[in-house]
Amino acid sequence: MGFGLGFGLTLSQKCTLGHRLKHTQKLGFKLLLEQKLNHPEYPNMLKGLEGMKTADKILKEKNARGVLIGGLSEDIWNQRRKLDELIAHKDVDVAVLDNHFELNEPFEHGIDWWLPQTEELFFKSEFSKKKLIQSWYENSAEVILSFGMKININYDKNLLPGLYISDSDWVIKMKLYESLAHVDYNGVDVEIDEDVFEKFELEKRKTIKTKVPKFIAKEFGENILSDEHQKNYQTRNVILLEEFNLETLRAINYLKNKYK
Repeated sequence: MGFGLGFGLTLSQKCTLGHRLKHTQKLGFKLLLEQKLNHPEYPNMLKGLEGMKTADKILKEKNARGVLIGGLSEDIWNQRRKLDELIAHKDVDVAVLDNHFELNEPFEHGIDWWLPQTEELFFKSEFSKKKLIQSWYENSAEVILSFGMKININYDKNLLPGLYISDSDWVIKMKLYESLAHVDYNGVDVEIDEDVFEKFELEKRKTIKTKVPKFIAKEFGENILSDEHQKNYQTRNVILLEEFNLETLRAINYLKNKYK
């Protein structure tokens, strides 16, 4: 089940605080907050700004573009964040947006690289069977991301090699898609709608702000895809997110298990 979300983060026009969520909406909101991607921490991984700078260097050497994802992409969106707070964070997760990027070894240079994969998947439901070409991302431990992404074709030629940082709205949308993909709508009695989405954003805004620390801004400059740092793009449209649902994740896992 796909929502086709127009997740525009328009809290200035409408605010959930003005009325209470219904019981089924509260259950849906709680369910979204509980969903997250879990994978083991890996040894000898780089942290914080050092890892980001290393990832940027490797991407440029390999003539590829990547975007910061994971918990670090959330933590940097707070201008009061200290350098040592980022160092204390877990792995630096980078989704590589170019298909030609190859690793010489798993977790090369201490970065948790997420590489694009494309295969024909088999989808089976109670009412239909179909095959579709699907792209997704996975890391060296074969953990699958719960959402897809790609560079907007209108900006592809202008996006130079290196590590990019998407704006905080994009990060919150990424977290929403990550949560929605794991919801089994046939197994739970919940309501997830625009009111719940807005409540989700309000909750995330408690920690994900709208400015990065000065040391991040100084290091990455125009590679930060926000209106404050980037004047050449409509920042929210440079890297497009793709919503997955539970059926998509099941089809990917079915394919992977089939060839093990």
